[in-house]
Amino acid sequence: MIKTFTYTHVDVPGYQDFAKSIYNRVPKSFYNQKHGFWMLPQELLVAVPGFKQAIEKFGKWENLEQIALIVNHPNRTLDEFPIHTDLANLAPLALNLPVHNCHDPNIYTAFYQPIRELAKDEINFGSTTDAKLYAVYPEQLMQEVDRYYLTKPVIMNTLHPHTVINPTQQLRLALTIRWVDDCLQEWLANNNFEIDKIKQHK
Repeated sequence: MIKTFTYTHVDVPGYQDFAKSIYNRVPKSFYNQKHGFWMLPQELLVAVPGFKQAIEKFGKWENLEQIALIVNHPNRTLDEFPIHTDLANLAPLALNLPVHNCHDPNIYTAFYQPIRELAKDEINFGSTTDAKLYAVYPEQLMQEVDRYYLTKPVIMNTLHPHTVINPTQQLRLALTIRWVDDCLQEWLANNNFEIDKIKQHK
């Protein structure tokens, strides 16, 4: 099996300040949601000083499709937030930024490959609360091939099976940003990253 692109850390000046501001601006009710992906209004992010300008380094603001908070509660298990791929009608890459408790060395995003070719009926297709489709993979048939720690922003491939591991006693929050076009692939290409494998996996 070909190991496709998983992630790369990228420079977003001011991301630490953005994290503090976003954490303070997001309604605390969001933090009590179950594990998963919760949409944020763009106007909340526009109000964060410098945020819009920093994000437009990667793609046009008017082409944004989703800005969401990823909530990972303490002691989360793969039953609650399983190994999955994102299947929404979006470009395959996401820009993720740390927001809260992302520096704990025990919290990370893991990427997986099947240990053998999977039959279609071994993959469970479902949807999140905002109807963003995903496919869930059986844990016993997957092996970890890569991981990253969200200590600074990353561009990641959401079409590669992945999940967030949080065995700690702390809530972990991250911001994920998606565009309708392939601007992140173009940004990687313009900054000398290999993109053939991303397109191969799309």
